[in-house]
Amino acid sequence: MNSAAPLVIFLPICSCSPVPAGEQGTGITPSNEPATICGHTWSTRNLDVSTYRNGDPIPQVTDPGEWVKLTTGAWCWYNNDSATYHTYGRLYNWYAVNDPRGLAPEGWHVLTDAEWDAMETCLGEDSVGYRMRAAGSSQWPGPTTAIDNSSGFSGLPNGKRSEGGAFSHAGSAAGYWTAVEGSVSDAWCGRLIHDENLRDLPAMITGVGYTNKADGYAVRCVKDQ
Repeated sequence: MNSAAPLVIFLPICSCSPVPAGEQGTGITPSNEPATICGHTWSTRNLDVSTYRNGDPIPQVTDPGEWVKLTTGAWCWYNNDSATYHTYGRLYNWYAVNDPRGLAPEGWHVLTDAEWDAMETCLGEDSVGYRMRAAGSSQWPGPTTAIDNSSGFSGLPNGKRSEGGAFSHAGSAAGYWTAVEGSVSDAWCGRLIHDENLRDLPAMITGVGYTNKADGYAVRCVKDQ
């Protein structure tokens, strides 16, 4: 696990579950059950809400010029295309994660860096990426025989939106905000990254790293204990 490496590695290379386009909800339902991973209950899909817990709306910001100026919560679809990328859930900046009105559903919270680290250690750091990424040839690159999702985390390569408003890395990488601030300008993320240099034998980079609060990443929830 490369816990000290900054998440800017992305640059060179829930509801806690999606619901049908035009709708929203918590997504934590019997038909989409959470997964118990190493003693904690995790959502198995990315957050997909457009309101805070108290019902106040979270602005959807599509324009890159507006996105780059944000210092308050916002969300978007990857590439501003809900029809194609709804399965990935919504991308949020960290200001939405940190808003006191609450982003996670009642009884849940946005994951912490400590929870991500503990999950990786429990699952086995050398192979944790394979155990966390969703199975299916239409999702991650590389042979499907290398993708087992045995943890039940079902990570999708949802990509990111940079602080400058550009979209990148859908299909090869996923980043998940934590609730933990790193500095005035940065916060911590969990990450799943497919190594493009080893496409025949997909190597997964995992860990936690810091990135700009204005970036857009997915969000996963952990049930309160």
